[in-house]
Amino acid sequence: NFVVRSWNGLSERERQAANLLRIHHLSGMQIAHLVDLEDEMAWDRCQSNFANVVRWAETVAAFLSASASRLSSPATEFSQTWAQKRDAGQASATSARMHFSMDQGVVAPLFQVVYRCRHPAIRRSAISILQSFPRQESSWDGILASKVAERVVQLEEQAALSQAGDRRLDNCDDIPRWARSSHIDIQFEREGKRAVMTYTQPRSHLDFTLERLEESV
Repeated sequence: NFVVRSWNGLSERERQAANLLRIHHLSGMQIAHLVDLEDEMAWDRCQSNFANVVRWAETVAAFLSASASRLSSPATEFSQTWAQKRDAGQASATSARMHFSMDQGVVAPLFQVVYRCRHPAIRRSAISILQSFPRQESSWDGILASKVAERVVQLEEQAALSQAGDRRLDNCDDIPRWARSSHIDIQFEREGKRAVMTYTQPRSHLDFTLERLEESV
């Protein structure tokens, strides 16, 4: 309520701080309500929340990168410029330098979006932000997180497409329960810039027995 009432009077820094609070509040509330259900399908009901997290994270990441780089242009212009490059296919992880913060910012919530939201466009937007605004936030390496996120998407979509025939994957429910990864854990190793991902996944569409697997990225 405070943010809504006071928005017009807030500075750009205060607005992005408010957006960051919104991101962590929404992400935390979702986990608190759904993580104990042990049902990956339950996260589909949060699609609009995931879309909001991505929308807010894009403006926050743009502002943080602009501030860290001491750019002269306002963060809103920076965000618009990046969005134009993204739409033109010119935005990439190699076009921006890595920024470091001791605080948790947007990296973990964006990875959470990719992990929990199976909407193809939303999860790819989250990956794009991680790659376009490289950040090291505490133990979270944004570029490594984006690589792991891409692998999660690949695992689930390859499994779903193996039984989909000619059907496209356009929505959350196009990724069936048996194709979804769960209990994902990432360990970032500073040596060699490596991430070790452990996760569980059903053996097949006919055998729902969960297997615990490990991969290095």
